[in-house]
Amino acid sequence: MVVSRVFPYAGSGYLISSPNSVLFLRSATAPVAAELWQHLRGSAGFSRVLSSLLERAELDFTFATAAADATLVVARGFVVNDADGGLLADGVSALTWAEAKAPADARIILGESGEPTELPLRDGVTRAAGAMVEFGLADEEVSGADEPLSELQQALAPVLANDTPSLSGATIPTELADEAPAFAESSGLGGAAEFALPTDISEQPEEFLNPSTDEQSFAQAQPGQVLATLCDAGHPNPPERAICERCGAELNNPLVSIDQPTIGELLFSHGERVELENDVIVGRRPCGEARPGRKTPFFVKVPSPNQEISRVHCEVRVEGWSAEVVDRDSNNGTYVLRAGEDPVRVAPEHPLKLVHGDVVDLGENVTFQVRLYF
Repeated sequence: MVVSRVFPYAGSGYLISSPNSVLFLRSATAPVAAELWQHLRGSAGFSRVLSSLLERAELDFTFATAAADATLVVARGFVVNDADGGLLADGVSALTWAEAKAPADARIILGESGEPTELPLRDGVTRAAGAMVEFGLADEEVSGADEPLSELQQALAPVLANDTPSLSGATIPTELADEAPAFAESSGLGGAAEFALPTDISEQPEEFLNPSTDEQSFAQAQPGQVLATLCDAGHPNPPERAICERCGAELNNPLVSIDQPTIGELLFSHGERVELENDVIVGRRPCGEARPGRKTPFFVKVPSPNQEISRVHCEVRVEGWSAEVVDRDSNNGTYVLRAGEDPVRVAPEHPLKLVHGDVVDLGENVTFQVRLYF
């Protein structure tokens, strides 16, 4: 399922659209809206953005995303109706927030209705009072719509299992490549103000996604916890999932806050395997302290006969349902090798989001491969 069409209503809020999700904020800043748009396009976009929104009590929002067989809706400070006026979620009366599941082909009003702009929004950010959003099948889903579900599940099983060949040097299996989405410009909207979207997320303020303790008067997911949806067997899944990753059961339960689950593992070239539940610090003689609200990091000591690898070389940080690598101002740098792309050097102290199959190279033939479960 995807977002088919988005028709903005003229106004001064922020409407943020990606291929799978649409978010409306009554009030925000342009840098915050642009940063959320970039996160929304990522592999863990919905869960990461939702966690950030729920941590900020002052932000009223409506948020809808396409799941496998439904449209997920979350609202705070807004009532969400379908295009025919039927109530979907009442985020005004709710003590915290309201959530609902709508049909997969839903037509939903996000924010407030009003005078429509001249052109629809495809993928980007614009000023608006709200929007009418249509969800539907992607082209590839339409072509396979008549196939039995069991056959589709069988065809997808190898992909969902994230099976990865064993690490050999720094060779990256091409089948693990995650296509990096191209940042498309938003459509021109008659009467709606637009702005240039920054391409470097490091230029954006961190206080929105990492509010101080004093600001967290409404923190549903405290540091060290994540928002999740559980199947009836208790298996945790990212909020946007409709089917349990572990057992395949349908997910119908409300969102809950849980301790940070294991989201993957790191496979080191010297044979060590580390689960991604807490932050991991890697180096010749790794040391360090836990981030605020987090557990003590796991330390991985790697061989460095020529001492080219720094004592504290890099860090893999677990951020909810995703992971990122940070170079700790190392001597010879930290490089990420991604299938089908040129190697990228990680800028010191600037996190780089990791995807399943990435290989991180520290030099001296020391690498580790990233395997993500979700």
